Amino acid sequence: MTSVHVPVTIYESGASPRANPIRKYLVVVKVEKCRRQLGPGVEFYCESFEAKAGERVALWGPSGCGKSTLLNIVSGLLRPDDGTVEVAGKRVHTLSQGGLDRYRSEHVGFVFQ
Repeated sequence: MTSVHVPVTIYESGASPRANPIRKYLVVVKVEKCRRQLGPGVEFYCESFEAKAGERVALWGPSGCGKSTLLNIVSGLLRPDDGTVEVAGKRVHTLSQGGLDRYRSEHVGFVFQ
């Protein structure tokens, strides 16, 4: 896969593209030292994951290795027990339930295989 590293311009919800951008981001998704207890003796841990603007990212691996858990944490469907999750500068792991609902409705979409 080829990476194109260009800043992404993030606008306030409902704003015109001519409006002043909130900020420009090179790294759109950043996960660091993220830990989530999934059950007795089962834990998800991600030391570091980063996706840059314009980059195509593929997650693959055997069943149970954490692909869906990572996506659920980045989307705000699961909260990490520890660590940080940032999407376009927004610290997803610190959002209230209402904030998570707004974040998901405005910025998250899944396309299933």
